[in-house]
Order: sequence, then C-alpha cells, then structure tokens
Amino acid sequence: MQQHNSHRNNDNDSDAIRFSKALSYILRHGAAKERIEMRPDGYVKIADLQKHAKFKNKTVADFQKIVAENDKQRFLMVNENSEWIIKANQGHSVKVDVELEEIVDAAEIPVVVHGTYWKFWESIKRTGLSKMKRNHIHFAVGTPGQLGVISGMRASSEILIYINVPLALADGVKFFRSPNNVILSDGNKEGIIEAKYFAFVESGNGETIISAKEFIKQQQQQQQQITEVSSSVKDEEKIVRGLQKKIKEAKSLKTRQDNGQQLEANQVAKIGRIEEYERELENVRGGERDMRRYGHTRGPGDRVVWQPQHSASKVSQSMSRRVLTSRQLTVESRSRILSPYGGPIMFGNSNIVEEGAVIVNHSDEPLVIGDDNLFEVGSVFEGAAVGSGCVLEPRAHVQRLASLGDNCVVGAAASTWPAEVLADNTVVYAAASNGTLRHAVRPQTPRSREQALTHLKHVEYLKDVLKRFHAQKAGVVQSIGIVS
Repeated sequence: MQQHNSHRNNDNDSDAIRFSKALSYILRHGAAKERIEMRPDGYVKIADLQKHAKFKNKTVADFQKIVAENDKQRFLMVNENSEWIIKANQGHSVKVDVELEEIVDAAEIPVVVHGTYWKFWESIKRTGLSKMKRNHIHFAVGTPGQLGVISGMRASSEILIYINVPLALADGVKFFRSPNNVILSDGNKEGIIEAKYFAFVESGNGETIISAKEFIKQQQQQQQQITEVSSSVKDEEKIVRGLQKKIKEAKSLKTRQDNGQQLEANQVAKIGRIEEYERELENVRGGERDMRRYGHTRGPGDRVVWQPQHSASKVSQSMSRRVLTSRQLTVESRSRILSPYGGPIMFGNSNIVEEGAVIVNHSDEPLVIGDDNLFEVGSVFEGAAVGSGCVLEPRAHVQRLASLGDNCVVGAAASTWPAEVLADNTVVYAAASNGTLRHAVRPQTPRSREQALTHLKHVEYLKDVLKRFHAQKAGVVQSIGIVS
C-alpha cells in the first residue's frame, strides 16, 4: 500500500493536478504542519488557505472549479454563514469527524474491492490489508470505469482484492460509506483486515490470481510447514552431527592404521566407509543449503521428485512416475527438481535444465512445462506453468504462481512478480534504478527477437554437445526420455 506521498509534485503535472495534490495533502494530512486551522469535522476556511504560499493566487472560483472537476469527488465545498469552507471526503491520516454512513447489512455493498500493486502482494498475503498511517482502509464498490464507481482505488491498480463482507461483518469488522461512495474500514483492533476475509483476488485485467479456497489452503500449508520446521531442522542437525562423529572416528582409526597399529575387523570396516559417510554428509548439507537459498522448508510429506547426485543422475521407477517427459529431458548434475506437495512435473520435448537450476512445484496439481525450454545456470522456477521456447537466463527467478506464455525470456538476475502472467513473447529484465534493480517488462523487440534466435541456436548446440558429452562420460550428465 502506498505511503502518503501524493502531495509531492511531478514536473510533468499540470497546474490543476498540482493544485489538487496540494489541496489533498493539507485537507487529509498536513493542516497542522502547515499551520492551517482545521475544524473537528475536517473543514478548513478557504480564506485561510488563500494565505498559504501554495494558494495565494487562487480565487474562490478556482477552488469551486477544482471541486467540481475532480473526477473522484475528493472534496466538498460549502458556503456557511457567508464563508466558504472545504474538506476532504475521505483519506485522512488526522482524526476528523467525517460524515460517514455505517454499513449494517452486507446487501448494501454487494461488491467491495481494494486495489493494490504487485510489489505489496507478498506482504498483504502474510499480514492482510493495513490502514497504515491513515484512519481507514479504502475500498471501491466496483472497478474503475463501472457505473457508480467514482473513487476508492487507483485506475492503475495491478491487483484487485475482493472482500467477503458478510463474513467480516459477522466477525465485527465495521464498514462505512463516505459522501463520494468510497467504502472505508478501520479493520480490527490492529487496523488490519485479515486475509481470511479475502473472497478472491484478480489481476487488473480480470484474470483470477487465487480463490479464497486456494488462498486458505496455501495459508494452512504454510502454517503447517512453520510448525514442523523446528523439528525437521533439529532432525537434520542430528544427522549431520552423527555423520561428523562417524567421519572423525573413522579418520582417527585410519591414522592409527597408517602408524602400524593393529585394528579389529569392525574398525577396518569403518575406515572403508569414510567416503560413503562424506557423500552422505554432503547430500544432507546440500539439501539444507538449497532450501535456505530458495526459501523452502521441508514439510510433512515433502518429496524430492528428482535430485541428481554428484557422480550420477539417476531416476528410480518411483521417482520417474512423478517426472513425466516426452522426448529427451536433459538435466545436468547439481540441479534440483522438487515437489513439496507431491504434484507431478510434466516436461514436454527437448527441455534442458542446466547445472544449479531449480524447478519447484508448490502445488499438488501438475506443473506442465512445454517444449524446447532452457533453464540456465542458477535459475529458479517456482511458477504455475511454462509454455514452449522460454529461456530463464542465469540467476533468473520465476516466482510462485507466475506463468509464462510461449517464447518468453526472464533475463539474467531478473525476477517476475508472484502470480504474474506473462503473455507470449514477453521479456522480463532487471532495469537499473537509483543503483538498485527493479522489475521491468516489455514485448519482444526486433533486437530481443534476434536474442531469442540466439538462445534457440544455443539450445540446439547444447542438445548436440550434451548428448555426445554424457555418452563419453556417463553419469556426469544424464539425459532421460520417459514416454508420458
């Protein structure tokens, strides 16, 4: 949710927009700071505003015009005892007695929706909607442009969160209607509307991101993982300590043997298992590192669908039933394919998963991956679906619930937003902004199409090279072909 910075002017803003922003700031947040007297009901005298530097050249007619032409009806201006006064209809961070109509029946507001942006979605999923520094959380009675929808959200909102009003009212959450038909709520005693009151969530173009049922299911799964992670970590630490102890003991025996000391048969056997213990320890530590790196905690029933070992990449019969492929899936060693909830992963033809790449299916539903995709070194895919001809460049990250169309590219070190839907031929790249990286998206340009062709040639080259390479050095790279 955005901080109260809308009063800051942009050089490209028109005079009317700058006027409106400055007026909004003072009437909602900054009257006391600007030493302008505000009544308990939020009204301010026009005469007092005209003494302020920002409004010294504004006439009463100018104020009347900005009120009349404001498409969201943010302001109300009246003549009281021959004196013009003005107030903001809602959006205050200061305490005012605004004329609000309390909603007592959910039928009065059949649609209540909050607009927000992808960058806030992960936080909202965890903690719910917060009023932050304002007096209320703001909602609209529909999406921008619908009949009767004047205000309540920005037209640029990327995510629409629909509220289960009957459930919230039943639990004591209060809702109010402002004079310009914005729905307001102060949430619970912490100023929060919890995620359990989300009916469903859509992207700005109307595609469902997640239903209430699925949302609750995910929350329950995450909570289950949290409650079990402590014991899981302790178990793995216990295994590590046990293996370290065995290795230390065996190496000590090896030293004694090298010094000519006579050992018993069981002691000699322990020396012979040093490499076995070290491989087992490396595997346990490798799993811990990957789970810490990718934010994944092993929960109940968590299954590694396919985990290549250092010496050979083999798929057992039980594992292969959950990794379904068509012709030739090439997976280099040290890559990982995981399924925390047991959902199958279905590969199309000629996919390549390079060293250190990670593919995770966070659902019990199938993850379908199309043909001719390339997951480059260190890339991470946690999304819901992949089309064909896509490339994840080194250290690219496709986040949970995101899906890629055909011929998409996620650039080096770039990341999608969670649940983002990329159309065919879309490029996601990490653009520099004030020394940091930010998410940026563009359709493929002639230049990026040339890059895509280069990637395609790279994939064809890898298919040929890896095929000959693993034939000469079996076990380092394993190419499998299970007919689904």
